[in-house]
Amino acid sequence: MGLPSIVTNINGCNEIISEGVNGMIIPVKNAEQLYDSMKKSVIDPEFKTKLSNKSREIIVNRYERKYVWEQLLNEYKSLTNSFHS
Repeated sequence: MGLPSIVTNINGCNEIISEGVNGMIIPVKNAEQLYDSMKKSVIDPEFKTKLSNKSREIIVNRYERKYVWEQLLNEYKSLTNSFHS
């Protein structure tokens, strides 16, 4: 959607979001840092726009449907080949 994300530093989130590139990563259960990150995205529109643009670009490139389906098909082929070997 072209929106920057504020995520906690846990598996999954920290694999998609790069700090200061397409979002902000904060420590788990850190309300103060969450507030600061939200505030920064409101008071610094250039920063928010930079993160927003990069967010869309990264997701489109990394998770384009055709690419995902091709990778899934390759995985299935790999699994079926291992059963027939």
